[in-house]
Amino acid sequence: MIKCPYCQHEEMAGALFCRHCGYPLWEEVARRTGGDQGRRGASGRPARGPVHLRLPDGRVITLSGSGPWLIGRPSDAVLPDVDAQALGARHVSRQHARLEWRREGLFVVDLASTNGTWVNGQRLSPYEPQRLRDGDWVRWADLDVQILLPPQDRVSPTSQEERRV
Repeated sequence: MIKCPYCQHEEMAGALFCRHCGYPLWEEVARRTGGDQGRRGASGRPARGPVHLRLPDGRVITLSGSGPWLIGRPSDAVLPDVDAQALGARHVSRQHARLEWRREGLFVVDLASTNGTWVNGQRLSPYEPQRLRDGDWVRWADLDVQILLPPQDRVSPTSQEERRV
């Protein structure tokens, strides 16, 4: 059995997605089979620094831990990690989007929200992960935030990866 790091639902060993919340499990499968040999924290997951969300008014929200983090508004059934409604969003869905670390970096995934998720002005398709870079602007419905990554996870615009794109 394998436990989903997002919702703690147990899946059969080798499952690629959690049937309960849809979280991709392939990195957890790779970790268990020895396929992920990057730097690791105490949890066995890749060590990552905190993610900061800068609001247009200058406030900064710090997301610590290894995530993933649910962005939305609270309800009787769901308590999001980032309460976008408390930050001023009026049209955010209960389960609007998810921020998650993957081997390649930080990603945002729109969870089929009603009013959409955008990265640097481009609307995302539901459930299609979009890699985030330091300084990117993300909009969840009517809430804008700037992503500030820890130094070790920043991608330089002159890196090999950028030149290939």
